[in-house]
Amino acid sequence: MLQLLAPLLFLVLLALLLRPRVAPIAIAVMAVALMAIFSTLFRAFISVTEVIIISAIIVVLVLLSREGR
Repeated sequence: MLQLLAPLLFLVLLALLLRPRVAPIAIAVMAVALMAIFSTLFRAFISVTEVIIISAIIVVLVLLSREGR
């Protein structure tokens, strides 16, 4: 459970800080859902820190792609 709550909270805060007008909760939930699937598939090889780092990268990439539009 902690493996999902930590990145979710981190992503919501990160998205709110970076771009308040973008739907940050939607981005965070999508990224956490992807990371939950990924961490379930590779449970032995992934830690909470890696989930947070990869989730942050996903959020930044989504925000940058929206910035270009």
